[in-house]
Order: sequence, then structure tokens, then C-alpha cells
Amino acid sequence: MNTPAQTATVTAICASLADGERLIEQMDRQFYGTPRPDLGCDRPGAHIRHHLDHVTLLLDGLQDGLVDYDARARDTRIETDPDQAIAASAALRRRLEALDAAQIDQPLRICQRTTAGGRDRPTATTSLGRELLFLHSHAVHHYALLGILLRAAGVWIEGDMGVMPATLAHRQATAGSA
Repeated sequence: MNTPAQTATVTAICASLADGERLIEQMDRQFYGTPRPDLGCDRPGAHIRHHLDHVTLLLDGLQDGLVDYDARARDTRIETDPDQAIAASAALRRRLEALDAAQIDQPLRICQRTTAGGRDRPTATTSLGRELLFLHSHAVHHYALLGILLRAAGVWIEGDMGVMPATLAHRQATAGSA
């Protein structure tokens, strides 16, 4: 049986993946996979792939308790083909929904480089629940970047994509007080 915390955390990350799928569907297929140096970035789809890589690494790390965020696959099919990205995202949502409630507090170790040229790869102790919260925030950040790219290219996106839930709640709470 799912605990409320587990349900809220898993629901949030699954919702962020579903948001990404809707965002992909709003994009022109060619725009999704085409490098955009004019907008100061690689492919818009690289932001989606980056997020999916992180979720994959987290789930894969549950097996041995170590999540190496530097070991991303960087599968260019996911960043160039919207259908591949949507399929990968849906598969991750199914994996997340299959998590057992007891796993949410499972201790994990994470590691990642702190500099490009250094050999340091510090590790930290964390939990699955904490990392899911991080990945939710990470997704919102990348969706905000995508929103900027899309608007710069003249594409309007629907909804509050790229806005943190706390910001939305603050806006709602202060809407009538100005």
C-alpha cells in the first residue's frame, strides 16, 4: 500500500514526465530535434533527453544503491525523435508507478563530478524520495528553459510549464492582494 508521502512524490515526478510528453506534442517535430545555435542551445530535445537520463539513472541505481548522475546514456534518438522521447518517458512512468512504498526511504549514494577537468567525484548519502523531489525540480527547470527557447522561436506553449508549484501557489495566494 502506498503511503501519502510516497504517493505524492511519485505522483509529482510522474506528472512532470507527463508534462514533458505534452510539451513534446506541442513542438514541431523538426524543431524538437534540430540544433538551435541561434537560440544559444543544442537541440530543444536535448533538455528532455537530459531529464529522462537522470530519471533512468536513479531507477537503475536502486539495484546496487549507487546513482551515478554522470553515467548518462545521452541517446541522441531521444533528443531527435519525439516519438522515442515520449515512449521512453511513458516507460519511466510505468517503472515509477511500480515502485514499492517501502523504497521511498531507501538509502542511496549519489556521485557526480564537481568540475569538468577534475578527478573528484564526491558521493553523498540520500534517499529515493529525496532524489525524486530533486528530479521533479530539475524537470521544471529544464521545462522553463524549453519555454524560453520555444517563445524565442515564436512558439507559444500552454499552461504553467516551467513554473515551480511553490511559485504557482504564491501567485494564487497573492492574486487579489495587489
